[in-house]
Amino acid sequence: DLDDALRIVRESGAGNAGLFLDVWHLARRGLDYERLREVDPALIFGVQLDDVAPQMRGTMAEDCLNNRLLPGK
Repeated sequence: DLDDALRIVRESGAGNAGLFLDVWHLARRGLDYERLREVDPALIFGVQLDDVAPQMRGTMAEDCLNNRLLPGK
C-alpha cells in the first residue's frame, strides 16, 4: 500500500529510490486519490496512465495483464 511504499523509499536511504505510480494498481487497491496530495512530488519518479474497468475480469493477474484500458475508457 502507499504507506508501505513510502516507508520503503524513505528508509532505503538511497538517493535514487522513488515511487512509480500505476493508475491501474491504485484503482484496484481502492486508493483514495486525495492521499496522493500527501506525497512529496520529489518521491514520484514516474506515472503509468491507463484505465481500469469497474469490475475485475478473471484473476488479478489476468486483469492486470490483459484488461487494461486506454485512459478515459
